[in-house]
Formats: sequence, C-alpha cells, structure tokens
Amino acid sequence: MTSSPALDSAAAFDDLRRPATGPWAPPSMPRPDLNPEFLAGLTFLTGDAAGLAAARQVPPRPPFAEETLAFLDAFGRRLLNDPEARAWPDAVTLGFWCRRASLEKMKAGYPDLAGRQGRGLAFHVAPANVAVNFAYSLAAGLLAGNANVVRAPSREFPQVEMVSRALNETLAARPDLRPYALVVRYGHQAEVNAALSALCDARIIWGGDAAIAALRQFPLPPRAVELTFADRYSLAVIDSRRYLETVDKARVAADFYNDTLLTDQLACTAPSLVVWLGPEEAAARERFWAEFEALAAARYEPRPALTLARLTAFCALCAEREGTR
Repeated sequence: MTSSPALDSAAAFDDLRRPATGPWAPPSMPRPDLNPEFLAGLTFLTGDAAGLAAARQVPPRPPFAEETLAFLDAFGRRLLNDPEARAWPDAVTLGFWCRRASLEKMKAGYPDLAGRQGRGLAFHVAPANVAVNFAYSLAAGLLAGNANVVRAPSREFPQVEMVSRALNETLAARPDLRPYALVVRYGHQAEVNAALSALCDARIIWGGDAAIAALRQFPLPPRAVELTFADRYSLAVIDSRRYLETVDKARVAADFYNDTLLTDQLACTAPSLVVWLGPEEAAARERFWAEFEALAAARYEPRPALTLARLTAFCALCAEREGTR
C-alpha cells in the first residue's frame, strides 16, 4: 500500500476536527502539572515551556482559519527562499505544499466546515526515519484548528533544523500562534510520553506497528481520540517500453533515489519491490539500474550500522533464494 506524509496528513484532517458545541472552555478534568523533571527531558525546537503550558488553555480555532493559511503560506515561502533548504528535495516539496494555493485547493475538498473547530491539544509522534514528516503532521494539526506539540525525529537530520528555523522566523511575526506550533525533541523517555499523552485531546502516532504498541501503554484522557499510521509497504511498477522512450532518464533515477535512499529506504513510501512490465524488460532494467547506481554512488553516504544490517539481510537472502544478487 502506498503512502506519503502529505496525503496521510490531509486524510487525517477529518478526525482532528469536531463540530462546535457552543463557546469553548478549557477542559474541566485535571491535567498533569508540568513538573521540572518532565520539562528537563524536553528540547524545544520551537516554543518553550511557557508555550506548552499555554497550549493547554488556548482555544481551538476553526479549520482552515485565515490566520492559519497566512502563517503556513509565509512559512512555506520562507523555506523555499532558504538557499540551504533548496538542496533538499523533501524540504522544497514541503515548502510548495504549504503555499496558499495548495492549501486553498485542499480546503475546497472540505465543503462542510461551518460550525466546526479543532479538538484542543494534539500530541504528534513523528517517525524517526523521515526528516520532514513532523512538519506535515504539524501543518495538518494547525489546519484542523488544534494547538500542537510535535515530537521531531531524534536523529540529527539537517532538514529538521532548516524547517525549525523557518518556523521560528515565521512565528516571530505571529507570537500568538506559538502555543499552537510547538516542536520538541526527546529520547526514549517513558515519563515524557506519559505526560504528553495525559495532556492531549488527540494523539497522532506515526512510525508503524511497533511505535503504536509502545505509545499505547500510556493512557489518554477519557475524551481524547487517537490516529495511528500502521505498517504499510510500497512497490514501483515500471513499463519497460515507456522507460526506454523517456529522454530524461537521469530525472527518473533522481526521482527513484528520492523515494528510496533519501530516507535510507526506511519510509513506507520507499518501494520494497520493483515490477517490470512489457517485452523490453531486460534492456530497461539494465539501463535503469545503471543510471540509478551511478547517481547513488555520487550522492549516497551510507551509515555504518545500517550498512551492516543490510549486508546481513542480503547474505540471508542469498542463502534462501537462488539467483539473488
């Protein structure tokens, strides 16, 4: 099953909004205190402890509120104008996705927004292996009218720093939105997951079955909802004749690289299988993989631990299946 952060974030929008039931008031149920031990475990990439405390009290907003559209459009343009970000296709794609024209098109798919508002505070757990997924999840939460605290990947992706910088620069002009757009980083700390789960009105878990199982040990408030993105797999289908007729084969190789090695083939959008169609399969395969291997040799920098794991898996596959190479 194919998937992308952008599409999944948009699809999740329906479950992050609710019909308005009258003037909003902060939840009456007690919420955990933000004790120093809990706060010491957090690194704020956007916002701060005061913003997190405020996020529990700020009112939800209407879906696709004008100020939200303006904020995301300004953020997207800032990201697109960042010379450093232009070197990263996923950061550029995020910038285009956040443009007002893109958001207005998305809004048109929800004609029944009257009388709706966000749920409250949304706690997002982004996958550790996709650099900018946390930003798509944050954007979906904002568009749905929620205050958001998003756990960014603990791995030091350059894109995370670029996106966080652009968010902070955009928030500087809209300090009222700071409690709505909190991005944090922390390690495998059960007490932090427990506290944020107990604070939220909605929990969004990316990262697959294992991440879902790990987070579900931390209870939610009785009225909170949960959205999960379980394990899923992708494949690529290539028509051999069409590929051989394609003039810009380097572009095809670059697109395939972005879908695979840009995320170390760990994202659910990375094809696990390539299926060839048509009578010219042998010639197409030879040319395709030659183009891809040349590009990968120039761009890809393998991580030692991941390389060892892949070598182990490859050796096991060679032992199990004849013809593996």
